[in-house]
Amino acid sequence: MKYTSIERSSAQSLAVRENTRGFRASCEQPDAVSVQERRLAIAGMMEEGYSQHVRRDGDVFGSVDMNGVPAEVVGIAGTTSDCNLLFIHGGAYCLGSPQTARTLSVPLARDANARVFVPDYRLAPEHRFPAAADDVLAAYKYLVEVEKADPARLFIGGDSCGVNLALGAVLRARQAGLPAPRGIVAFSPWLDLTSSLPSFRTNAQRDEFVHPNIVDTWVAQYMGQESWAHPLASPLGADLGGMPACFIACGSTEMWHDDAAVLANRLDKLGVDVELEVWKDMPHVWPIFAGQLPEADEALANAARFMRRCLR
Repeated sequence: MKYTSIERSSAQSLAVRENTRGFRASCEQPDAVSVQERRLAIAGMMEEGYSQHVRRDGDVFGSVDMNGVPAEVVGIAGTTSDCNLLFIHGGAYCLGSPQTARTLSVPLARDANARVFVPDYRLAPEHRFPAAADDVLAAYKYLVEVEKADPARLFIGGDSCGVNLALGAVLRARQAGLPAPRGIVAFSPWLDLTSSLPSFRTNAQRDEFVHPNIVDTWVAQYMGQESWAHPLASPLGADLGGMPACFIACGSTEMWHDDAAVLANRLDKLGVDVELEVWKDMPHVWPIFAGQLPEADEALANAARFMRRCLR
């Protein structure tokens, strides 16, 4: 395993972390803000982040039906992409969309010379487990079976719960006899819905994006009556043998730091090619602040470099 501890912190990080603290405060009382209000707030924040800090004239957005799952396809005008990335947005299973993921999907398309497919999977609480997982598997099958994407040049990834859904799709694809992708890109993975790993408690007051009070609410909205330890919902408990190469980036003070660390160590013991980056004091999913935060731009560039290395 290649492990890197990144301890530098830019001046811009102070302003970004002030913004994340505002979202954290809104999560302290889970019932104080409705799901729809949270969706609108996240959409506004992320659309502003893209339009003001990431957008370029060459950004191209298409749409596709991926076996019944609508998706956005991100490309860069004037380039011929030589690989595909299925990117699963985060948002605690109840927030987010392909549009809110553009501060991640667009830089990855540019830096990795990739077409990036972002499925608009069904959200909780309107659609409970395994609706989102089923949609992501359907999107993966579309790329392999309909789009005829070369598995050797195909990647899957996501941020936060999107990594959870991505891993689940790879596990289910294996069970169905489908080829594995070439690699996985994981930003701030949230993989243990039971919140049983130590960092969930030790970093509860240090994580500057998510307040622990709301986490069980999010999980209950998604899982309904299903066990929170279900291997399709908490894939750290699944058989991870045969997983493809994996790039993982997390912040040192995230509540879910240990989700990333445990994943990296288990994959490494199984002989998987793993790169783990731990960024000092970065908030949960800090790469969403691309264009605003040098640490975000660098983490995205490192993920793209990992993809290009896998293709060589």
